[in-house]
Formats: sequence, structure tokens, C-alpha cells
Amino acid sequence: MPNTTPGRTLKFYGVSDDLCDIDGTVRPEPSEIGVGSDERAEVTVLARGKCPTCGHELDDRGALVVTWQYTQRGTWSIGIAKFEEEDAMPDWPMRWGHRGYSTTLEIDVPPGTVVRQLYPVWEED
Repeated sequence: MPNTTPGRTLKFYGVSDDLCDIDGTVRPEPSEIGVGSDERAEVTVLARGKCPTCGHELDDRGALVVTWQYTQRGTWSIGIAKFEEEDAMPDWPMRWGHRGYSTTLEIDVPPGTVVRQLYPVWEED
């Protein structure tokens, strides 16, 4: 049975000088990341493997890494990178913008996509 869960929009941005937010996540995915003195954070956005909702194997629909960096000028920079060297960048619709002193990134991700925190290491509740 194919996954019929609709896709969603994820919005990434920085808040204050030590917090990164992600709108559109569902538990147990992170919705905010405290960065402390490191002033950077990374998450993976994966649309491959098993769907966390229905358990069916997903076609490989892409993966990428989103990185936040708090700059010396007091602003948040957001970037994207390929998940693995041999991966192609997903063709997901993306929109760049700004919110106060933060760059914002919105990504329309396919059904079954999961968000996992890479850095700082996330400890689940």
C-alpha cells in the first residue's frame, strides 16, 4: 500500500543568539535546537528508508543537510548541503527569506520525510 500522507512545509530560522527553530516538525522530530556557545546546528531532512507514519519502504526521494550558523555580525546564516557525496540535491521546492536578523528557509518536503538532529547531538526525551 503506497504512502498517501501529504507532504509538508518545513521552515528553518534562528531565534536570539542561541536557538534554532524548525516550524512544521512532528514529535519526536526537533522543533527547536539550543546551540549554546557553539553557535551552529545541523539537521538531516530524509525522504528515504521506512516511512515513520505507515512503515512502508519509501522510494529514495532525497536527503539533505540544513546548517545554521550565528555570525559575528549578530545574524543567522542558513545553508544546505548534500547528505552524502554521491547524492544528488533533491528537487524539492525551496524558498529563501528573512525574519528579523535571521535568514529563513522553507522547504516543501514529500510525504514520509523525517527530520533528525545531527549537531549538537540530540538526546530524546
